[in-house]
Amino acid sequence: MLDGCKISLQRINSILPASRADGDFDYSSEEVDAIRAYYLLAHAEIETYIEDCLSAIVNKSYNAWKSSGTSDAVLLALVIYYHPAVPSGDPEKNKRALKDGVQGIIERCKQAFDGELRNNHGVKSQHIEKMLKICGFDLDANSALLPSLGSFSSIRGEYAHNSKSKHFEPPKEAQKAVDQIIVQLEFLEAHRIKLIS
Repeated sequence: MLDGCKISLQRINSILPASRADGDFDYSSEEVDAIRAYYLLAHAEIETYIEDCLSAIVNKSYNAWKSSGTSDAVLLALVIYYHPAVPSGDPEKNKRALKDGVQGIIERCKQAFDGELRNNHGVKSQHIEKMLKICGFDLDANSALLPSLGSFSSIRGEYAHNSKSKHFEPPKEAQKAVDQIIVQLEFLEAHRIKLIS
């Protein structure tokens, strides 16, 4: 799965202008647009990979439960994160939660996860941290992933939402940021393969 993302990112690299000597930031407006486009496209590829990876992990756990009735750590984490363990102030909601039983609770939690994944808009750490934890990804051992994604996402956001911005990253810095993220995503890919196999 990550190999497909890497191939797409290699294709996207071709839109970047050639690197210049350090300190030479005299890029044409077309070259600056290409750097901005690189961030937007690379961000989309990385986001798609992460979403597909997390979805595959949760779906594997969910489907195993559906077919055999056994649960695993991913399914348990899904319920912990999405089921309201503390009664809400709404008595009807509390009755419905109790009435659903285990199957209904798991179904509802899976739907909540799918909805959050579908409506996730970016790779900022606050958007995906919970989903990574649900999938059992060790964020302590892979502590560079969220800051790298956050930094990259912030630059992408500036480019996407502020076309008049004078700030831009040189091409080699853009590629370096993506390369660092890919190194961290190798750990997520290994985790996915371990859980899916």
